[in-house]
Amino acid sequence: MSIIRWVAAGDNHGHLADEETVDALGAFIGRWKPTIRIHLGDCFDFGAWRRGATVDEQEEGISEDLKAGNYFLRKVLKPTIFMQGNHDIRAEEQILSRNGDRRENAMHAVQSYTDTLQDIGCREFHRYSVKGKTEEGVNRFRVGKLTGTHGFKTGVAGTRETARTLGRPGDVVIHGHTHDFALCTIEHLEASIVGVSGMCCMDIDKADYALRRLATTKWVNGWLHGVIDEKTGDCKVWTAHRFQGKFICSTAYDLI
Repeated sequence: MSIIRWVAAGDNHGHLADEETVDALGAFIGRWKPTIRIHLGDCFDFGAWRRGATVDEQEEGISEDLKAGNYFLRKVLKPTIFMQGNHDIRAEEQILSRNGDRRENAMHAVQSYTDTLQDIGCREFHRYSVKGKTEEGVNRFRVGKLTGTHGFKTGVAGTRETARTLGRPGDVVIHGHTHDFALCTIEHLEASIVGVSGMCCMDIDKADYALRRLATTKWVNGWLHGVIDEKTGDCKVWTAHRFQGKFICSTAYDLI
């Protein structure tokens, strides 16, 4: 039996990344040695380009954000699959701006992280879109029975709806976007579909824009990892999350 190891992490949000989570993820990857490394999206925050951004956010610019996001890609996760998130795509949207400086900064941002992904050998880049002319034009990847997206849904039903929309019988469907942990099973006569949300790698206390939303109380730091049977495509998923001040995760397994 040939087993493929994988890890999936995301929502680090550039300069808002949580240092403890990022360090723990890097240490875990060193031990787990995954073949497939998936970024679940929102590697960058680009808060200066958020609709309703504060004056402070606009003045903050993107320099530190871009630097931190590229560091996460180059030195920590080194993804083989990158799922563009709704924050990441803000840079592409600003290329259409009538403001010359903003347009130029946006072009620089897109070129910067595109170069980073090429340099680290990222094999798949999926745009933040539900429609596309190619597989990479749609925000969904598939490896065996592991399926994933950044995510388009929020709320208590977000994980269930994502799994129902993307999953095939027997699939494990993972996503980012919601920053919380949720696990659900979708009934199917052939084989059930499992949906799992990927938590986040950002410093939750720095998310000023979300601190007055009740849903933010569900946000947690962590990531997902697992194995895929290369022959059958069968997939197993585990979570890594905080436990007594550290991150608890599986770095080995036995088939008994």
